Amino acid sequence: MNRKNGLVSLRLSHNTYQRLVRLNAAAPRGWQAVATSCFEVLVIGNYRQTLTVIRSLARANYKVILGRSEPGVFTQYSRYIEEIWEHPGIDCHSEEFLTALSTFAKSRNAPICIFPAGDSEVSVLARHFPELPPATMAVMPNPATVLTCLNKVTFYELATRLGLPVAEFQLAKSLPELMAQAEGIGFPCVVKPIGPLTDFRDQKAVILHKHDELPRKLPSWPPGHASLIVQKFSSGLRRNCHFLADQGEILAYFEQRVLRTDRPDYMGYGVDGDAVPPTPALKNHTAKLIAELGYSGLGCVQFIVDEIRGTTSLLELNPRLDATCAIPYYCGYDFPAMAVALAAYRRQITSNRPANDSIYPLRRGVWTSGDLTKLGQDIRAQQVSWGEVPGRLLRIARSFCLADFHLTWSWHDPLPTCYVFARMLLAAFRRIGDLVDVGRRQDRSL
Repeated sequence: MNRKNGLVSLRLSHNTYQRLVRLNAAAPRGWQAVATSCFEVLVIGNYRQTLTVIRSLARANYKVILGRSEPGVFTQYSRYIEEIWEHPGIDCHSEEFLTALSTFAKSRNAPICIFPAGDSEVSVLARHFPELPPATMAVMPNPATVLTCLNKVTFYELATRLGLPVAEFQLAKSLPELMAQAEGIGFPCVVKPIGPLTDFRDQKAVILHKHDELPRKLPSWPPGHASLIVQKFSSGLRRNCHFLADQGEILAYFEQRVLRTDRPDYMGYGVDGDAVPPTPALKNHTAKLIAELGYSGLGCVQFIVDEIRGTTSLLELNPRLDATCAIPYYCGYDFPAMAVALAAYRRQITSNRPANDSIYPLRRGVWTSGDLTKLGQDIRAQQVSWGEVPGRLLRIARSFCLADFHLTWSWHDPLPTCYVFARMLLAAFRRIGDLVDVGRRQDRSL
């Protein structure tokens, strides 16, 4: 047993950890949602994690209201939605959205809690939360923390001062400067945006393995970006360290590994992941960040860990619920319900501060619909050859078969996922029909 920075860490083998899981199964959880009906929770943002939030809060007996800016969002088909609030688009009409949100909050008879699910929603609320009615609660860290975490340069500078493992990086303001910085850092290197809110060609980052790849992977400077980060490439797998904290103290911690993303170069969204025992080093790194920021609320620190080489590199801290939060949810760590309970506790509405330090089962979850959606997009954009399609389908099928659960699917709430797959099938049939029509026109022209 090691005691460091106020944290007790255990180095456990996989088999020892699994035995502790079985022994712990009969024990009561560190925290369980207390049924209450005095709260309404408005969930804003339609993402895969939104479904986990909806199901979690409904199970805790909150009234769940879904914010919707356009018709046909898949989350609206959840059986646990009690009300839908139509609102202006948050990205294009933020002022109108805030006015509508303030009016909606004032119109409620019961206390309302806002649960922003994505970066755009968290960012807008962080910048304008004082404009909302004073009684309104938000499930998010304080605005200063949010803005620090969303700016990778500011965040990396903070992490470097704390002595955390941050890969060497530089800023570039033009393609020639970017190439010069890449040559200085060395290949392979990664090019990525400073923040998550401006489009970066529908991808998180670009890997440059050699000098002549830049014209193909980044032919022009992406609009909306004053600067880009050029960072030394770090090998390994992504580790998502989900946490709940209060005033810089960890209340719950869950670690998960991203086995595969929806992009072959591992630069995409996680589609296959499994729970792993807490790593003492990563938990200590996370605790340092949380303590320095005085963090209160949900978050997820991401690292790249190469177990073979024994290297670790810090990626980012997302000041929100991570997209893979269904994995801890199905392993007994109900972060959405704990986060709402913490928001109520910090407003002195309840006296119980949520926490969970129980040993969790090591289970695997996949996002098959996201996998297939990305494959379809790559086929339409001609970014994948037909010869590569069978291999990607086999990887998707293998993940599907090995998974213990699926991130968006629930037998008790099947309609949202069924709606997604129905739209995918409809799009595929339309594509086939278009190809048949093209073939017929060609035949007639002969």
